[in-house]
Amino acid sequence: MNDQTDESSMEGIAHATAESIADLFLSVTHPKRIIILDLLKKQIVEFSNLMEATEIRKTALSNHLNLLISKRLIERVSHGRYRITLNGESLLQSILSIYETSMVCQEEEKRKLYERFLSIRKLYEKLQIELVLLEPMTVASVSARGKFPENEAWKRMVSFAEPRGLFKDSTKHPVFGYNLLIAEDNSRATSPLDEEYEYVFLIRIDPDTELDGGVEIGQLKGGLFAVTRCTLAHPGGIQPSMVIGWQRLHEWLKSSDYKIGTTHVYLTKLINPTETDEDLLVDLMMPIEKV
Repeated sequence: MNDQTDESSMEGIAHATAESIADLFLSVTHPKRIIILDLLKKQIVEFSNLMEATEIRKTALSNHLNLLISKRLIERVSHGRYRITLNGESLLQSILSIYETSMVCQEEEKRKLYERFLSIRKLYEKLQIELVLLEPMTVASVSARGKFPENEAWKRMVSFAEPRGLFKDSTKHPVFGYNLLIAEDNSRATSPLDEEYEYVFLIRIDPDTELDGGVEIGQLKGGLFAVTRCTLAHPGGIQPSMVIGWQRLHEWLKSSDYKIGTTHVYLTKLINPTETDEDLLVDLMMPIEKV
């Protein structure tokens, strides 16, 4: 019972203290009062000099001074002469320190944003685009469905291709991937993050290759593609290279004599599929056809 009473008392004191602190800070929310404190921190200043320095009328200045006096931030030394108190000096110093720290943080954030912008622009400008005619081929396909199904689909591809040594010759057995949701709607190159989709991996095989359960054989139509090469993920946590790559392809399309192809799908070709994500190179392949 006594513990509950003590907690209640402490809570009341905390609220009262919070209100007093808020009231104290409220007294220095006006820029003219900050200027007054700053003028008084070095020397005693007369009323007329304060009025000239702050460029405010006599009545307004009197109101500001009286408020600061009531909060014990300044004091009247004699008639028409004022100086800052220790409380006022401490509060002013704290405010200036917080302000300076805040400005440093803002400048650092601006610097990081600018560096990020330069990095993205540099990467964007480096991306080269070429036209590639992909021939039709027999492929083995595996897939998985979910919000981020690529990893699961890739595990299934590895289980099929690795024991057969298909990854050893990426020229003979190229690996492709595509988002089935996008394949059904070529007007977009990405899918919403909150939307489930099916992701498919394909690898070129000989028609007589023995398949496992869950692996299907099919035909990749091929066709004409606009292609740019990039890494799977851009170092440093900056916007993924693949996102920038797709943006670059669509920007190129606007000024070209081509449009999005309707007979084949967006593909991602894995150039070195056995590498880690950091070293993995991919060709982003946008299906195109003449306008």
